[in-house]
Amino acid sequence: MEEIIKELKEELLNKEMTLVEMDNEAERITGSTTSLFDAENDCMEQTSCAYNMDTDKNIVVEFEIINKNEEDNTETLVKVTDIWED
Repeated sequence: MEEIIKELKEELLNKEMTLVEMDNEAERITGSTTSLFDAENDCMEQTSCAYNMDTDKNIVVEFEIINKNEEDNTETLVKVTDIWED
């Protein structure tokens, strides 16, 4: 789990990207069975997403919204601010 969090931090932390780019990279690294778009409204309200692992653990990716795209959330620009195991 520590290696996964380390890689996530190297690839995502303090970087600006669209929500879909963040989600795709987090899914690739974690092998998650969930996507932020499974609970899109909650993620946008909480400005964080939980990625379910094969274990009983989740990894949370927290972000701030830089530029919200009202027409298409996938194109909303975000900056990842924190990543941790839940």
